[in-house]
Amino acid sequence: MSVREARGLVALVEAGDPVSLRMVVRDDPRALRGSTGRPPTYIVAVDLEAVRTEESGGLRLSARALVLGSDPSWRGLLPGQRVTAKGKLLPPRGGDLRAVVASVREAPVLVGRPSWAQRAAGVLRAGLQRACEPLPDRPGGLLPGLVVGDTSRLDPALEEDFRTTGMTHLNAVSGTNVRQT
Repeated sequence: MSVREARGLVALVEAGDPVSLRMVVRDDPRALRGSTGRPPTYIVAVDLEAVRTEESGGLRLSARALVLGSDPSWRGLLPGQRVTAKGKLLPPRGGDLRAVVASVREAPVLVGRPSWAQRAAGVLRAGLQRACEPLPDRPGGLLPGLVVGDTSRLDPALEEDFRTTGMTHLNAVSGTNVRQT
């Protein structure tokens, strides 16, 4: 039986109650463009270490999960960073190998610091993103996607062209070029 099918985790997802999560960030957070006038949602791949509700004891586990964070502070997290947060557990989409998806509205609480190498890579990535900010819309949206995987400013028509041609991997994995693991 996989972790996502474990009785305790399934019960927490089905209950829909708020939970406290302890996790380790595994990849750079990615911004998804919000609808007009709304801030982006940040997608963060994590290793879930523990889940706790107010009514029940904690559940210790080791499971891949995805966080959908709406607070802008999710953007600045680095791989290897330990965090806690409160949110709601949702089932993953069919075919997704993650155990759960966590919807979190509040900022994560940092627990310790990432390694010096991750901090240095984070400074480099932030500098690349700042360098792209003054660019006109089309290149200003494409370059951060290609360099650091940030597609929040990518033109919707261009995003669809990437999808149609099967080249979305250029935005999805290019951030690994400046990531230390």
